[in-house]
Amino acid sequence: MLEQAGFYLPHPAWLAALGNDKLATLLFLKDSPIPPVPTVRIGSGRDLLYDEFLPAVEKLPYPAIVKPAGWAASRGINMAHDDHDVRGLLSLAQGGDTTLVFQPYLGRATTDYRIHMVDGKPHTTLVRIPGDGARYPQYSTGARLHYAPLPDELAAAVDYFARRLPMPYFCVDFLHDGERFWLSEVEPDGAIMCPDPHDPAVVAQNRAIVRDRFLAYRDGHARLHGGAL
Repeated sequence: MLEQAGFYLPHPAWLAALGNDKLATLLFLKDSPIPPVPTVRIGSGRDLLYDEFLPAVEKLPYPAIVKPAGWAASRGINMAHDDHDVRGLLSLAQGGDTTLVFQPYLGRATTDYRIHMVDGKPHTTLVRIPGDGARYPQYSTGARLHYAPLPDELAAAVDYFARRLPMPYFCVDFLHDGERFWLSEVEPDGAIMCPDPHDPAVVAQNRAIVRDRFLAYRDGHARLHGGAL
């Protein structure tokens, strides 16, 4: 492996699956102090016609959010209202051999909290609120963004993620359904978005995340080689 050959990897290879499979992420973090969103993962290969997936969705609550198992910047998200929708979406996914995950829909008021973690500490919290008529809080569907203080409930949980994910930089996303938080996903290369490019204070905070992220990469490389760069 590259690490064994002395190369510095900000994203260790043994964590690679966490950036490519949502259910792998939630299984790895199953003992998270903030519970993961319940998730069913279904492959869509050529054996789909045998209906072997039916027991997996037998108790799936509807409506359900349907997503590609691999990160796709929220592309390909759909809603399933019954088992006919499940079958239809799996049939479409089969054309691209795309594995899907199914999760309970938490409602249109669901808010997303993205915590930018730098050197094992929470750096900045970005809040995403669904845009008008949108089913989920994503920038591509008109979400409203703003920076906010880290909620106390999440502040008490971030040390867990720092221990489990020894990376200089990553993002942890939580969903709040109006009553409680749920762990949504972890992104080793999570995007750094600017809520308001016209507000100097917001721009300064945005640039601070970028700066501190790459300083953390640099410091990690220095620690590996036993000295400063």
